[in-house]
Amino acid sequence: MDFWSEHGIMFLIGLILWPRVLLIYFGLIPSLSIPPILSFMFVPRMFLASILTPMYWDTNSILIGIYWVIAIVLDVVGIIMKIAMQKKMMEQMASS
Repeated sequence: MDFWSEHGIMFLIGLILWPRVLLIYFGLIPSLSIPPILSFMFVPRMFLASILTPMYWDTNSILIGIYWVIAIVLDVVGIIMKIAMQKKMMEQMASS
């Protein structure tokens, strides 16, 4: 199975920008146990990369590698920004 025969560039852009929406819309969420739900909530791009890797690694390993890099960078930056915003809000609440 080749990624490009199944999906287009807009699907790839959508996976990067709105991973949770596309995971739900396309039904890519496997069984509803605790680890998938937690990873879906906190690191959706890495969760999606873990689903896409076994499906497309043989035909598009470079694309999967690039997506893993994008997923790690965006999810880690998102977590760091959430922590920074939470810290800033706590400081504002403490000063008022």
